[in-house]
Amino acid sequence: MKKRGRTIFVSALVFIFLALSGCGSQGKIIWKVSPLLSSSYPYLPLDFNFHWDRIELSCTDGELYGSGAVPGAIIPKGKSADFEAYQNPVLWSCFKNNQPLTPENVVKKAELRFRIYKGEELLHEGSIRIRRKKTNQMFYTYEAVLRCGTLWLSAGGKEEDGKNQVGVIRQASGEK
Repeated sequence: MKKRGRTIFVSALVFIFLALSGCGSQGKIIWKVSPLLSSSYPYLPLDFNFHWDRIELSCTDGELYGSGAVPGAIIPKGKSADFEAYQNPVLWSCFKNNQPLTPENVVKKAELRFRIYKGEELLHEGSIRIRRKKTNQMFYTYEAVLRCGTLWLSAGGKEEDGKNQVGVIRQASGEK
């Protein structure tokens, strides 16, 4: 009985820590892409759907683009960049930087780390973990999970084959 009580107590402490630290999973989406074919969705759009001015964003694998970016302006893995509000949505690609499009060069997992600002005020800080769930000869299915207790990730936009094609990120408080 003492062991069960400790387990419940430790679980409660972990939950409280995650709640207070702003960490924890806040929604997930499924994204299906066919990078080896001509696809209308070669990127996962992430729509930060609230008022912000600037996002510092980096990725551990794949590539990032701002939708308002200069053509060819790519942020490869391991690099970070600032995106302005007019570049929303931010696009993540499962392609590896400057690699031929072969199944071996399609990203298996990545983490996008972000800091979101309104003026000089830090509004939100967290990450989006992306991992490939399934593969067949034509399609890759990815799961994206948001790790930020103050934001919420859900499906939005156009859907194809019943799979979510756009990640919409809103403030968990419901504020715009």
